[in-house]
Amino acid sequence: MSQFSEEEISVVVEEAARRRAYVAAHAYGADAIRRGVSCGVRSIEHGNLIDSDTARMVAAAGAFVVVSNQIPTVTGR
Repeated sequence: MSQFSEEEISVVVEEAARRRAYVAAHAYGADAIRRGVSCGVRSIEHGNLIDSDTARMVAAAGAFVVVSNQIPTVTGR
């Protein structure tokens, strides 16, 4: 489930471009990453669960992924 509509994301990207900036988004999963990049998001933070096709899409769009390697821990609590 996405927090913002594609229209909302696109408006943010347009507004950032007017200010000569770009948009970064926290995204988990290939669907969320593809959605952000297709709306013009340039930097995907985390990028967990990205697949090969989505990685190629990101590269073709000139976007990039800032990977955060996290290993979940089980605390037994």
